[in-house]
Amino acid sequence: MSLTDSSGVSSGYVRHPKDTQTLLANSGAERILTDLSFRFANLPSVRRALLVGPRARGEHDDRSDVSVALSMPDTTDSDWSRIQSMVSESPTLLRINLIHLESCTLEQRLQAESEGLLFYHPWGQPWEQFRNSLDRLGEILIEDMNVPGSRDGLLFRFARTVDLFHKLLRILLAARGFQERGLKDSLTLAYQQRWIADEDQWLSLLQAKFWVERAYDESRIAPLVDKIPRHYALLRGAAGMLRDLFGLD
Repeated sequence: MSLTDSSGVSSGYVRHPKDTQTLLANSGAERILTDLSFRFANLPSVRRALLVGPRARGEHDDRSDVSVALSMPDTTDSDWSRIQSMVSESPTLLRINLIHLESCTLEQRLQAESEGLLFYHPWGQPWEQFRNSLDRLGEILIEDMNVPGSRDGLLFRFARTVDLFHKLLRILLAARGFQERGLKDSLTLAYQQRWIADEDQWLSLLQAKFWVERAYDESRIAPLVDKIPRHYALLRGAAGMLRDLFGLD
């Protein structure tokens, strides 16, 4: 597992992802952080992992501790003991210090969020893929649909965006212990968890996704194109809801 390209959450200055990667590369701890990322992937309760302390600030030497702040809002004592044991098995003689962001002091958390370098986020890639596809869908919507190929591109992008939304939902649901059996099942579970609302609109989107992949005549394609702006707004609202619920960047 490679280190994430996503930037950390900070209070104030928002670090550019390339800055984060440069600072991580200069931390002298990339090998250790990559190993920890593999270990954290076995614990769904780990939401984010930040490199903090001297190595994040560039004030370290080759024997400095590796300090890691973990966001684990739903953790149990058993989870925390397990992760401490997993971390102790990392192949290094350097000391690894763990900070639990949800139980540390406010001062510690503010400092960690401010200086922290995000190196592990289990949902980073699927979230970025969905968000980028959603942005592209929005861009296509303002194009002239009378231009040959524009409608085909719109339908393709809509289907692609819904597929990526399903992929993201599947991962988020699995982290909460839910197993889904397709797009409708994912939407049903997400609706039960109150991650999405507007039942009728989601059923309409589900039907549109079905027909986009099966409509071969103009009589069906034209109504689908007309409704996609509404589906786009629904997906955009869901993106905001999931971002707030799961701390997605």
